[in-house]
Amino acid sequence: MSDGVEYVVVISGTETMAALAAGLNEIEVDADVAELQGLGGSIDEWMIAGTVASHVVARLLKAVHPFVDGRRIKSIKAGDIEIVRPRPEDVAKVLDLLAKQPER
Repeated sequence: MSDGVEYVVVISGTETMAALAAGLNEIEVDADVAELQGLGGSIDEWMIAGTVASHVVARLLKAVHPFVDGRRIKSIKAGDIEIVRPRPEDVAKVLDLLAKQPER
C-alpha cells in the first residue's frame, strides 16, 4: 500500500451495509454510501466508498472483518489490494501484512 491516502470501497447487501456504515462511523471513517442498481433497476447491492489515511486501513478492515463471515461482504478494495468474495482468513491475512509494515 502506498503512503498517505488510500481509496476504499466495500460492497455488500442492504442489511449488512446499514450495520457496517454505523461501525465505520464509530472509527471515524468518513465514507459515502451509494446504492448499486441491477439491470432491472432494483437495488441489489450497496457500496461504501471513501478515502482514508493509510494508517486507518487496518482499523477499517477490522470493522469489516465480522461481516465477512457468512459472505455478507461481496468485495473489499483498499488501495492496491482487492478481495472479491472475501473469507475471514483473507481479511486476516491482509491485516497481518499491514501489521508487519513499518509505521508511517
